[in-house]
Amino acid sequence: MAVHGIDDGLYIATSANISNWSEFTRINQDSSPNAPALAAFDGQLQMVVRGTDNHLYVACSSNGVNWTEFTRFNSNFITTSRPALAVLQGNLYLAVRGNDRRLYYSNGLSDGTLREVNATFVSPSAPALAGFESQSVEPTAALYIGVRGTDNGLYLGLIGV
Repeated sequence: MAVHGIDDGLYIATSANISNWSEFTRINQDSSPNAPALAAFDGQLQMVVRGTDNHLYVACSSNGVNWTEFTRFNSNFITTSRPALAVLQGNLYLAVRGNDRRLYYSNGLSDGTLREVNATFVSPSAPALAGFESQSVEPTAALYIGVRGTDNGLYLGLIGV
């Protein structure tokens, strides 16, 4: 579990059984104005945060205790919102609201490429992201993005992956 502290620090607690948790420990003495996004992917924990300079930063850990230094995700992208992460069919996805209030996503964290979700939809809030896989008669997989609209309604959309 990763949280944003009242001192703007980033903290993590770990558990082997979801009943007993470690004490929260600060990650790398780094800061963020928002809560971090955290996902388990490819044998590691991946964390994306909005930095104090409004850029996105990425760090990873193989044990939840020792973290890499945060590196900038995209040198040009600016946001005032928290990011969201989800895993679907062996891929890690990132979603975030840009300063233009449009929603953007990325497949993976390695190249810093962001694609616009919908050119006409804007939001006053950060998105939520979830990967869903169904093993029913016809297996399906979908990446859902949830967000608040400018009319304060809640919207759920699909991102084509």
